[in-house]
Amino acid sequence: MGSGDVVNYIVYLEYDNDQATIPRYIQMEAWERNGTLFDTMLENPAWRDEP
Repeated sequence: MGSGDVVNYIVYLEYDNDQATIPRYIQMEAWERNGTLFDTMLENPAWRDEP
């Protein structure tokens, strides 16, 4: 990756059910013209505070 390169990204939020207000997982993908830079899924620590 060099100066002026463009990186595209997308973020997905995954909920446990239709009533959940806090996403359990956050998935992030990023890529440039040459291919995928990263694709990762993180558990949201705030999810444990879901009422």
